[in-house]
Amino acid sequence: MILCLENDIMYSMRELENHINVLNAGISFGLVMFLGMLFLSFSSHFLNWGNEVLDLISNVYLGYSDKTILNAVAGAIWGFFDGFLGGVFIAFFYNLVSRIRR
Repeated sequence: MILCLENDIMYSMRELENHINVLNAGISFGLVMFLGMLFLSFSSHFLNWGNEVLDLISNVYLGYSDKTILNAVAGAIWGFFDGFLGGVFIAFFYNLVSRIRR
């Protein structure tokens, strides 16, 4: 059994196999949402595609619309925080469940 020392806690390599870095997962999900909100804004503004989806999301993300670039960036920032929190929760609960199942 190979042991790894991290923050004065001993982990076996088997315990680290299924571990997801919570911060990295949050940043990854946040970036995906950020880019998705920008894409939705620009596709709605320039291609007139996704207007209903944008209207629905703009009810939750304050300041989000396709009217100006600033509004699109506001929605993208909201999307980043929403995706970040979602990614953190998903990774946290995945790690929790994978520890319980051992």
